[in-house]
This record gives sequence, C-alpha cells and structure tokens, in this order.
Amino acid sequence: MANLDICVRFGRRVQRERMKRNLKQIDVSVATGMTRSTISQIENGRQEVGIRTIEKLAKALEMPMVSLFRNL
Repeated sequence: MANLDICVRFGRRVQRERMKRNLKQIDVSVATGMTRSTISQIENGRQEVGIRTIEKLAKALEMPMVSLFRNL
C-alpha cells in the first residue's frame, strides 16, 4: 500500500476509522461542517486536505490527529 498516493492512503484511513465507529459519511459531514460529497472525495483520495480539515476529521472521529497518519 505504501506505493499509493498519500491522499489515497489518508482517505482510506479516514474511511476505515469512520466505519469502525459505525458512522455514515453524512454523520461526519454534519460533525465537520463539510458536505457529504467532500467527505467522499477525501475518502477516495480525490481531494487533498489541509491541517484544519484534518483537525475537523479527527474531532469528528474522536481520535488524535496523529492517529490519522500513523503508518501511512
């Protein structure tokens, strides 16, 4: 998986963490203030994210920001 683009790897991590918590994309959308479409684009590695967005995602997933990057 290390040969995949960082945005794809990050997006898959977000998706895995969301699914582990039994959350739907709309749940994360509401918690972050982003559209469901944006959450989908992030999870599919089609949108590069900034530090503020990463913080919002981590809060919505109730996890430390660093955990979203561990072993990417």
